[in-house]
Amino acid sequence: MTGPSWDDLRYLEALARTRDVAAAARELEVSVSTLYRRLAALEASTGTPCLSRTAGPTTLTDAGLALADAGRRMREALTRTVGDVR
Repeated sequence: MTGPSWDDLRYLEALARTRDVAAAARELEVSVSTLYRRLAALEASTGTPCLSRTAGPTTLTDAGLALADAGRRMREALTRTVGDVR
């Protein structure tokens, strides 16, 4: 069994940070449909919903928040490491 894609976690982290699907897609330089497709792939790979599918703004489930936090920590660690090796 394969785990979630690091890129997909990055997409979820951007959505959690911006709190807006269109803004996250712009930041990632992808279409909104690509963002949703990658988030669906993340949900499939983890076996749990990451987004709350209700009327109104897109919100993250508890699992989505936990995964987004993991993505944030990974992004911060990578940024620190790149700074250390320069």
